[in-house]
Amino acid sequence: MFKLHKHLFIVSLTLLSGACAMAQSNLTSYKCDDLAEISVQWQDDKALLQVGKTQKISLVHVRAASGARYANNQHEIWEHHGELRWTDKNGTVHLCKPTLP
Repeated sequence: MFKLHKHLFIVSLTLLSGACAMAQSNLTSYKCDDLAEISVQWQDDKALLQVGKTQKISLVHVRAASGARYANNQHEIWEHHGELRWTDKNGTVHLCKPTLP
């Protein structure tokens, strides 16, 4: 009986670790042409843009002819072919490439 519980425990941990990895796989980090480092947590119809360590900006999905576009009244991100164009609240456009994990 103890061996069965031990195996069930190991299987449970394996499944949980897989679920955590899947949840984190929607997070992409980028380095921009001006050396800014940002990350985006992709969700179904939203994206959470993190600039620096503290600024988190919620964006909603908007229609795009190609790629994925998210925006609010101050920021816009547009992901296309693995690269990201981020327009900040000052209108500055940053071209960003994903960083390796």
